[in-house]
Parts: sequence; structure tokens; C-alpha cells
Amino acid sequence: MRGNLKSVFAVVLMLFASLQCSFAQELGDSTQNSKYWKFRSKLDKYFGIQASYMNLSNLNELLRANAYPEISKFQFGLGLGLGYDLGPVLLGVDLEASINFSDKARVRTGRTALFVSTNKIKAGEVIVSPFVGFGLQSTDARIRIKEEGAKVEGLLQSDRGNVIEMEHFTPVVDFGLALKKRNSKGWTNHFMRVGYRLGLENAKWKLGGSNAVGAVADRINSAYLQWSF
Repeated sequence: MRGNLKSVFAVVLMLFASLQCSFAQELGDSTQNSKYWKFRSKLDKYFGIQASYMNLSNLNELLRANAYPEISKFQFGLGLGLGYDLGPVLLGVDLEASINFSDKARVRTGRTALFVSTNKIKAGEVIVSPFVGFGLQSTDARIRIKEEGAKVEGLLQSDRGNVIEMEHFTPVVDFGLALKKRNSKGWTNHFMRVGYRLGLENAKWKLGGSNAVGAVADRINSAYLQWSF
């Protein structure tokens, strides 16, 4: 599943880049490409930096019980999305990648999702665009423990000596708001997104590279804020 998630991420990223190149090549010929400009005005895309606060409650409780530092709840990363405005409804796909570091741990999160939104709600010049999305989230944690050959109680012994690597997969649903403006050409530009992501499964952490599971499971939820450009 992790490999499939990375493949989807790569495909959407290439599509996003391809569209950007295509738009740049057509800029000098707008009068002869009315169909293109009509299509372009229906596109809804964003790229931005993101800060998120995620809960790893049960994993952190296990670490605390064994005198290990908690994993940081704050992550920073990038997000991008591409949608098409069908009128009252906007459909699209988005994805993100985030990471955090602490003295004893590193956590990476990736997500890809389909979303439904609308551009019909306005507050002055600002488009207030509620959205809901559904997708898959992959989280992997790398924990460095104190002593060679030691293990955190309740987690299976790692083959990596004093490093424990774990993976967590879950379906997620997103709720949030995107704030946008239209420029003089009718293009939609995002400038902020805020949302809450709910894990739909209380999934167990798996030991990396194996089918073995530890004795801890988490329903990973997160709140996030994204500045887009």
C-alpha cells in the first residue's frame, strides 16, 4: 500500500508540473485559444507550505511509560491539489507530504485524497470554499532507542539494533475551508486552507519491513493550516 501511495503521489505531481508547463507555453497566444482560456478558468489548483498538529496518543503513551521522549505533535510539509469546477460542484485530487524531527525520533506522513468543494460562496472579493475529502494516509516512525539490543516494552524487537521502524496506514476524511480570490483573467488563486483530518481506523503500528505488529494502535487525527501560492 505504501508503494501505491507513492506512485499516486508521483503521477499527480507530474500531471501538475505538465499543466504548469502547458499554461506557460500558451500565455502569448490567448486571442486564438478561447477554448483553452475557458478551460483554464475552470481549473482550481494550489501549492503551499503546511503546518499540522497530529495526535499520536497511544504511541507516545507507550514511549513515556518506558522513559523515552515523546514524538513531536507538530509537522511541517508541502501540499498541492488540482481540481476542475463543474459549476456548483468542484471535483479534484490533492496530496501532501509532511515530516517532523526530534532528538530520538523522525515521523513522516503522506496522504492522497479525492475532494469535493464549491466556489459559489463569496464574502466580498474572497471565495470561501468548504471542502470534504476522502483518501489514504501513510505514516512511518523511526525511533532511536538508548541501548543496543534494547526494545520498547510492547513493541517487537527490531532487526536494526537500536532503531525501531514502524508503519501506520489508515483511510482518512478531511473537512475544511479554502480561501481564494479570482484575478483579472478569472483564474482562481488559493491563499489559505484550514482543515481537520480524521482517521477512520484505529490501526496498529506495524514493524517496518515485516508483517509483525506491535501492541499499540492509534487513530491519527490532525488539524492543519496551509499557506498557498
